Amino acid sequence: MTDPRRIITAVGLAAALSTTMVATAASATTTEALTIRYDVYLGGIHGLDAEFTLRRSAGRYAFESVSQTHGFWSYLFRWESRSMGEGRIEDGRFVPAVHRARSVGGGEPRGLDLLYDAEGNVSSVAIEPKSEETDRVPVPQALIRGAMDATTGLIQALGTMPPGGACGGTIPVYDGRRRFDVRLAPQGTTDLAPNRYSSFAGPASVCRLTFRNVAGGRTPERTAFWRRIDAEGNAGFPTLVYLAPVAPGGEMMPVRVEVDSPFGWAIVHLKGVQAARTTAERP
Repeated sequence: MTDPRRIITAVGLAAALSTTMVATAASATTTEALTIRYDVYLGGIHGLDAEFTLRRSAGRYAFESVSQTHGFWSYLFRWESRSMGEGRIEDGRFVPAVHRARSVGGGEPRGLDLLYDAEGNVSSVAIEPKSEETDRVPVPQALIRGAMDATTGLIQALGTMPPGGACGGTIPVYDGRRRFDVRLAPQGTTDLAPNRYSSFAGPASVCRLTFRNVAGGRTPERTAFWRRIDAEGNAGFPTLVYLAPVAPGGEMMPVRVEVDSPFGWAIVHLKGVQAARTTAERP
């Protein structure tokens, strides 16, 4: 079976594209929250559920995600993953403070804790299980500086993407094990036809995500995702993200994701979107 961690990486990255909300307040504090839910189909069968929530308020941001196997696939491979992150927003720049991830399934529980200093650089790394780290190549500190978790990086890169606009840019990512780049390249536009799996149909911008390892990994590399290198030097499996506003004038968000894996295409469908705003008077 396709490693759920790689599929959910694509889902999480795609969900991170969906933020152009602007929190403004004068005499009150306004919190805006956007929750996006996805159904992931593996081999034509509903295999994973994923949910991503982003909150912004008074120069701060926070996100949470939860993913787990579904139905038939859960009998074959029970797996669940949760992650969170938070930080501050300064002049449109997202500066991470903490990122944590936990997953259970397919062996020992896995965990990652990244803490950042005031400049947004990694100051502390904790990984479980430690037994998996003995054969990894250490990432030089100079390459870690300026890198961030993938979700914050994509929020930063595409947070101001206008409706109907094109993606682009390169995100420096450090996940506690590897330092890699996520590259975003526009692939034009298309019309998504109505179907029974998705809550969205209509025109969408297409964005291609590719991954290039900079440092880290194992000796020798045992993960199929990172072993696979194409003619352009990109690692992993081709990933297409379809972006569109789900309401007129609304923010661009992923409405479909396609990941080409050794087991065929994994298709991520938008299940639903919920937006909320709360306002509290300042003392």
